[in-house]
Amino acid sequence: MKRLLTTAILVLMLLPVAARAPRGVKFIERRANHADGKPYVWFAFVIDQDANKSLKFNAVEVEGGTTPSKLYAAWSEYGQGRPVVVANAGFFNMRTLESVSLLMDEGRVEAADVRSVSRTNANGQKVDVFPIHAAFGQMPDGSYEAQWIFCQPEKEYHPYVYPFAVGNDDSLRLYSPAPPAVGQLGSYPWQVVDAVAAGPMLVKNGRDVSLESSLGESYYRTIGGKARHNRTAIGLTDDGKLVIMVVDGRGMNGSVGCTLSELAEFLMELGVVEGVNLDGGGSSAIVNWDGELVNHPSDGGKRPERIERVVPTFVVISEEK
Repeated sequence: MKRLLTTAILVLMLLPVAARAPRGVKFIERRANHADGKPYVWFAFVIDQDANKSLKFNAVEVEGGTTPSKLYAAWSEYGQGRPVVVANAGFFNMRTLESVSLLMDEGRVEAADVRSVSRTNANGQKVDVFPIHAAFGQMPDGSYEAQWIFCQPEKEYHPYVYPFAVGNDDSLRLYSPAPPAVGQLGSYPWQVVDAVAAGPMLVKNGRDVSLESSLGESYYRTIGGKARHNRTAIGLTDDGKLVIMVVDGRGMNGSVGCTLSELAEFLMELGVVEGVNLDGGGSSAIVNWDGELVNHPSDGGKRPERIERVVPTFVVISEEK
């Protein structure tokens, strides 16, 4: 018995430290069924920076793109310490690998949010639409915000905060003929340090706003909000914890994925009161502190090897000593 106990202690001592979650980081995996019986799988990292002051939020753009696993391996080129969580972030042009979503790093606009998109209005005419999109970022005092923003060209594309996604309705195909103005509806410059955008807003003030936001942000007809897909999201709990979530879909990992409203519900189950949808589909991928790809991206199809999509922007939680 003594020998067995000694052996067990030795095995525990030999376990690599990296196999254990860093202090302040909680990993959750859930496998369950939707109300209609269809299976889903999601993975979430809950980040408590009060429990570990060394944890840092990073918004990262990689020119030419890379994968979450490769960014993890090359982290010393982009930031300090070690990466704890690496996830895909905003939307991008798949041909050029250029971001079309806001990314701010240390107060600098590294990538501006797309200024206009083409839509067909209620009269069947092609028109330019100027959408306000959801963004998530860290403020100078260390707090976090989820806001609706528009990057103003006359202000060097700095993001301005608006009270809601004004001017457009994707359902009725009614669109504003002009971009939102500086100062309109009390808009103001967002003095954020690091931020990522995509959209739509999923949760605001503890409420699911995914449908109304997708209409106003002009995503209703483009990202399949009512269909079930792979998803990535980021959110903030009422007590200040960060939540980064990836949902597998398209049959990967036995999961059908989720709608935007179901994604909002998943976040709220973890206490999220402010939450933003990030790029999903084949882009959804998340890597842990050990460099392990946690989910099963869909770009590889049914093949046993998991294939990550090359993307240009990321959310990285690092631990700096």
